[in-house]
Order: sequence, then structure tokens, then C-alpha cells
Amino acid sequence: MGVFGGHHAVDQAIHALRFAGVPNSNISVIGRAYSLEEKSVGLHAMGGPLTMWGERGVFWSTLWREFDGGVILFVPLLGSVMVLGRLANVVVCKIDEARAVGNLSPLGSTLFSIGMSPSSIVDYERAVMADGFLACVSGTEDQLATTRRVFSDVGVKCATTHERARSPETPVSHV
Repeated sequence: MGVFGGHHAVDQAIHALRFAGVPNSNISVIGRAYSLEEKSVGLHAMGGPLTMWGERGVFWSTLWREFDGGVILFVPLLGSVMVLGRLANVVVCKIDEARAVGNLSPLGSTLFSIGMSPSSIVDYERAVMADGFLACVSGTEDQLATTRRVFSDVGVKCATTHERARSPETPVSHV
């Protein structure tokens, strides 16, 4: 899991991962849909893909078109959270279960369900609350080595490999 300080850094990491051969299906992006300081924010999907306005509108609208799945949640304390990629489907499934798993948010419940520790979940939710972005990548050892290199090159704030983490479909490690 990589923690990024802004949407430009995570966007750069995603594009570098794709260029290095990591498939989109192995990448998930998590962050606030918009900053609480924005004056006007909106989104729509009339006859086409989701389009969003605001400071992060172009960023999220572009990524929404590039990933197979996505969800926007309004989570207490976290605000509006966007999840794109393979974890989006898991988040949707975990919305109702979240309270049963230690009173976690849907995001926390999702991360817990793929094997992340409660302390890591707290750290990741704090990063999102601070307007940070998360990039979760699963894959083979070669893909994870590539991910670690790319994250280092683009200036990730923090990168952690969760060996016990698992994908909803197959057992793999996550960075």
C-alpha cells in the first residue's frame, strides 16, 4: 500500500505502474472525492461515464474511465471517499458488514477483509482524512518489486508490503 500526499503524485504512480506492465486490474486507488474547502463540487453520469467538477474533478473523472469499477461513499469522519479498482466491489459488499467488524468504516472493513491489521487500517484512514491518497497494488513478486521501485521513484510518503493481505479472488501480496 502506498500513501501519497496529493492526487498528482498518485496519478504519476498509477501511470508509471501501467507503463511498467502492472495491469489496471491489480491497482486500486482510494482518496477523498473532494476537499472540504472547495466551494462547488458536483458529479454526473448522463449518458456516459461519471464526470466530476471541482479541484480534483479531472483527476477522478479520468481515473473513473480507466478503471473497471468505482464507488463514492460518504463516510463519517472521512467525508466523501472514492474507491476505484478491484477494491470498489469489496467496499460495496462491506457497507452493511462494517459495523459488525469492530465498528469499522466500510473502507476499514474492506482493508480488514483482505488481511490488513487494525493498526494499518487506522493509519490508512488517517492518511485519507488528511487528504492523502492510497494506491493498493496486488500481484506477483515481480509486479510488487516493480511497484516498490515506482513508488520510490515518484516520492511516495509511505509504502508498506502486507504479506498476509489477500485479494478477494486469489491469495497474493499487496503493496
